[in-house]
Amino acid sequence: MLEDKEPAKEISSLASDAKLRMQAKNPLIKEGVSATTEIADSASQLSEILDRLAAAGIEQAAGLREVQQALLDLDDVTQQNAAFVEEAAPAADALAGQSVQLSQAVGAFRM
Repeated sequence: MLEDKEPAKEISSLASDAKLRMQAKNPLIKEGVSATTEIADSASQLSEILDRLAAAGIEQAAGLREVQQALLDLDDVTQQNAAFVEEAAPAADALAGQSVQLSQAVGAFRM
């Protein structure tokens, strides 16, 4: 019967050793879980930051399109003004000539 007790004692000893090893590893497991949770939280925060950056980039692109359109509109107005000046210059020259002629004609009536 002593022989029957030896395997039971060995199994009991192995179970106790396994239990002690698990208890010793338990803090490491907890640390691993904690580290994994921290990594997941950091990844979530990073994702939120990247989402905000993407949204800001979209807003910035829209703002740049508005600025580009404003510059195109300003260029159109500048070109229209330049064309107006080109058209008005001969008329201004003609008016200046007529002004000289009128001044001469009125000068003849002076006494």
